[in-house]
Amino acid sequence: MTVTEFLEARGKPHEARRISEAEAEGAVGRVPEDLREFWMQYGVGYYANRNYWLCTPGSFRGLLPPDPGQCAGNECR
Repeated sequence: MTVTEFLEARGKPHEARRISEAEAEGAVGRVPEDLREFWMQYGVGYYANRNYWLCTPGSFRGLLPPDPGQCAGNECR
């Protein structure tokens, strides 16, 4: 599904916020580039009466264990 098809089917985002440059940089190599670009252009938020929520991995920091592939020593991204 293209971005245009997604937006036509689900409407514009609600309570959307565009991700920061730091969030965008932190997502490189961790999420598909098309998704990262969508976050930068349209933001994260909900669509289709809250049936679809888009959020960044950082939203779950502290709730989920870190990805060992993203850690160097005791420092995790």
